[in-house]
Amino acid sequence: MENILDTLKEKKPFVFSESFTDLKEGLLSFRVFGRFAWQDIKLRYKRSTLGPFWITLSTMIMIYCMGVIYANLLNIDLTTFFPYLASGMVIWQFFLTLTLEGLDCFVEGGPMIKQVSLPFSFYVYRVVYRNLLVLAHQVVGLIPIFFYFNVSVNAPLFLIGTFLFMLILVFSTLLLALLGSRYRDVKPIISSFLGVVFFVTPIIWMPGMLSGRKLLLIKYNPIHHMINLVRNPLLGQEIPLSSWVCCLLILMVLVTFSLYLFGKYRRRIAFWV
Repeated sequence: MENILDTLKEKKPFVFSESFTDLKEGLLSFRVFGRFAWQDIKLRYKRSTLGPFWITLSTMIMIYCMGVIYANLLNIDLTTFFPYLASGMVIWQFFLTLTLEGLDCFVEGGPMIKQVSLPFSFYVYRVVYRNLLVLAHQVVGLIPIFFYFNVSVNAPLFLIGTFLFMLILVFSTLLLALLGSRYRDVKPIISSFLGVVFFVTPIIWMPGMLSGRKLLLIKYNPIHHMINLVRNPLLGQEIPLSSWVCCLLILMVLVTFSLYLFGKYRRRIAFWV
């Protein structure tokens, strides 16, 4: 009888502590998820000569064509527009791919989740690291553009901005992974939504082209502020205070919601996938 009462009195673990423990254990398995991420890339480009550089090649061809055409159509100085477009497109491609793959994060690792006891954050880190490796290949394509147009990168600010940008993406991927494993029809909805977001975000056009109330598309666009964290230092520019404030608020909200939901529902993930 006493054992039963002790069991009833036993408190459930705090959801945030469970989340932090899982994230910490997943991060400590860096060598394992790093090898898995590298293996994913090797399998994806098996028997391919250029491997992930095919993405770099296709992205650069698109950037070169768009840069010349849009600069002439919009009557913009190519020296200013080309590096702006190139850096924006590379960052957007990384954000888009990570968002869509993040939705399938736990679903993709479903067989492994049911057979091997690993932290659930392991699968999140695996997807993030895999896309970072692809991003590293794409950044190589920016070097000749920056060299030709004599763009000076603000390296210290770039590292700080990229760190904040990656923190946001890690917690957003964790939240999206939960959402995607529970509701499978979320992916096409988000994919369609991001297609609209691309055109209302200053990636293939510059903020100076808007005026009046149209500037609200930039002011209240969180994706624009997130891209600013990486693109502005790459172009040797300062990051606006509004972008710092917006991104820190986004990070606070994502950390709170993702850790709470992850701690509350992490035990159900194995049943969802």
